[in-house]
Amino acid sequence: MGAEPGPARRSKSAAKREALAAQQLGAALAKLEPRRRADIPMSATLQAALDAYRRCAGREAKRRQMQFIGRVMRDEDCEAIAAGLARVTGLTPAEQGLNRNLSAWRERLLADPAALGDYLASHPSADAQRLRQLLRQAARATHPDTQARLATRLFRLLREGAALRE
Repeated sequence: MGAEPGPARRSKSAAKREALAAQQLGAALAKLEPRRRADIPMSATLQAALDAYRRCAGREAKRRQMQFIGRVMRDEDCEAIAAGLARVTGLTPAEQGLNRNLSAWRERLLADPAALGDYLASHPSADAQRLRQLLRQAARATHPDTQARLATRLFRLLREGAALRE
């Protein structure tokens, strides 16, 4: 008698990816103000965990609470929550994908300004002069607040260039 195939099992890597995605969705929810979260379908347990996260003061306390939110998210309907989050934040899945792509370019350009040639080759309508100027400023910046501000300006400039291309 042959062995019957059992129910399809997820790989350990797939389970980890799903858990990480749920935790990232929980982190996005935690950044929202409670009044903006009201229209997103979620359990009372998740709502309480998000409220507790906002009350946490220390870095380690926030980290532990975020781990707990990730655990609670495993029992939630993540697709419905993601759709509600997109509705509240006003970003469609395509816009979220574009933002991820632009964030990757920003990180790559900040780490290696020589990658600007690759970016300009794939985005010919981008403002090369402003990009070079921002990258030079970012390379010289030493204060973390200045670096963060310049990274934000770079992202906005990349987004403007992407909007011009469409």
